[in-house]
Amino acid sequence: MRLIICEKPKVAEKVAQALSKGSCEKIKEKDVNYYVFGKGDSKTFVVSSVGHVYSLGEKKQNWSTYPIFDIEWKPIYEISRTSDYTKKYLNLIKKIGKGADEIVNSCDFDVEGSLIGYNLIKYGCNADPSKAKRMKFSALTPKDLIEAYDNRFSLDIQNAYAGEARHKLDWFYGINLSRALMTSLRKNGIKKVLSIGRVQGPALAILVKKELLISKFVSEPYWELWANINDLIFFHTKGKFTDENEVVQILNKVKNGKSEIIGITKSKKDLPPPPPFDLTSLQVEAYNSFKYPLSYTLQLAQTLYENSLISYPRTSSQKLPEKLGIGNILSLLSKQNKYSDLASNLINQGRTKPYQGPKDDPAHPAIHPTGLAPKNLGAREAKLYDLIVRRFLACLGPNAVRESWSANLISEKEKFTAKGTHTTDKGWLEYYPFTKLSEIPPPNVIKGKVLPKFGQTKKMTKPPKRYTQATLVSELEKKKLGTKATRAVVVDTLFKRDYLEGKSIEVKPLGIAIYNALKPFCQEILDEKLTRYFEDEMEKIQTESPEKSFETSKKVVDEGKKTITKISEKFKKNELEIGKKLVEAMKDEIYMGPCPKCGNPLMIRRSRANNKQFIGCSSFPKCTQTYPLPQNVEVKSTNEVCQHCKTPVVEIKPKKGDSYKLCLNPYCPSKTKKQEAPPEKQSS
Repeated sequence: MRLIICEKPKVAEKVAQALSKGSCEKIKEKDVNYYVFGKGDSKTFVVSSVGHVYSLGEKKQNWSTYPIFDIEWKPIYEISRTSDYTKKYLNLIKKIGKGADEIVNSCDFDVEGSLIGYNLIKYGCNADPSKAKRMKFSALTPKDLIEAYDNRFSLDIQNAYAGEARHKLDWFYGINLSRALMTSLRKNGIKKVLSIGRVQGPALAILVKKELLISKFVSEPYWELWANINDLIFFHTKGKFTDENEVVQILNKVKNGKSEIIGITKSKKDLPPPPPFDLTSLQVEAYNSFKYPLSYTLQLAQTLYENSLISYPRTSSQKLPEKLGIGNILSLLSKQNKYSDLASNLINQGRTKPYQGPKDDPAHPAIHPTGLAPKNLGAREAKLYDLIVRRFLACLGPNAVRESWSANLISEKEKFTAKGTHTTDKGWLEYYPFTKLSEIPPPNVIKGKVLPKFGQTKKMTKPPKRYTQATLVSELEKKKLGTKATRAVVVDTLFKRDYLEGKSIEVKPLGIAIYNALKPFCQEILDEKLTRYFEDEMEKIQTESPEKSFETSKKVVDEGKKTITKISEKFKKNELEIGKKLVEAMKDEIYMGPCPKCGNPLMIRRSRANNKQFIGCSSFPKCTQTYPLPQNVEVKSTNEVCQHCKTPVVEIKPKKGDSYKLCLNPYCPSKTKKQEAPPEKQSS
């Protein structure tokens, strides 16, 4: 009996249908589907995980201390209540796995998919992973899946070791350092969920440094000198002038002088196609074109992949190997009305060799369409599919040709120039409308004397541009921080923790406070070099022999423990100081106005008995003033006091419905008594 383990339910169905050629039996057990095909003693079972069903957790939970390194793999439903749904999938795999003679990991071929399968084989099926097999595919077409099954090989244990090392390192960083942050707050009387992590720290540092540059920036004036001839604008070749007197002198000279166009120069240059998408470039382009959040683009791409419409999206490659059968993909695309003419043009020209990018990924090729026609796609999936198809077609297209020109004007030895660029041969641009280029054709100018209108424009220097989600992820990739699949998650987490806001990313006071609190005491948390070192070490694990990769993974984890221990020692020595810096930055968020009894700030607190939120005086136990609050709502200060009783007024934001203002005093004269229920009607 053979057991094939897939990562997602939809993938399991695709694998079973392909390998059985549509003759598998679909069985449901406790709302979980699995598939069986084969005869007699040779049966194959195809089952599904739902992503990670095992997670790291403490052997003995102790939230009051750090650092903690005593962890183990546990079923994720034992760790998180929101993961209860995984239990039925795990139980089914355990049940079927007991009788398996051969187990095949058919999860996504990356470190996460390798780890998911490895843990299910080792802990779920209680089997020896070294005897298991691996399927590797980059698309969910029947051809790709049958080929992957026929060419299955020994389990890629190196990828699993790399995934395990990454999870352990991220756990050590995330849990211990986040716990340290929250402990520093609690010692200053505040309870709030904060987080910092191995990649979160350097990512936050990148953003704060940019924020500091912007805050220190002083805008200064500069001038541009121009000449206008029949609405063609020539700019002085010096560019920016910082001395207004110099501008006035030149203007006075040229206004009364002789001006002459001395000619126009032109040059043509080939513009090669863009390479096919890797995950990061797809996320960046989808953000720029459609404003899709980065994690949402990955979600949509995963749906397209599971529907067999595109290849596996979590790839770093910008290359398409010959074995993909590009000619066949073009042939299939030519049968779709939307792409018929474009694909046919490429076929007729014999263009099946793509323009490749520099990045490669041994696990998967660049993202590309399979050629299968989509059915019933939602509007947003359809947009992303169209983007991917057109990028694929464009990378097969001919070079575009762009012509640059410059017209030159001299007036009293002062040089002015007008410039522009335009497309003379669209080439690949015909296939890819998402690239927006400036189109300024050359003017009809004649050499000789002219009478321009001269003038000046005063402008102010602008601060550095803030990052967007797209440019931040590109920066993280450039600095080798995080992985192709985790960078967007890191950015999302920074937003969820209320460290950031805005499409043009602005660091909020809490984010800046965390940076300022950590920098003098625990610089290592923010150090991108240390994070990059661990990234490089974990990449090594994937390319080594199983024996060597095990040793390297153990070494990386041990180094991580030592690093976290050193950081924790520094943190503990400075907990109160770090907490004070955080509280100071959060005061607008946590202080709800002055206490009517003693004048010290009121703040949100939580009861030790039942964890319910209430308002209490910050000088407790000297002052015991408290006020009740509604539960499961967000509370914000309004900096107002009630007109009737002079008690602070707060803003209440329920999870559903509109916000409202509330006087904290439950006995305020402005609050009317609840009306009694009307008497029941007497029966006649």
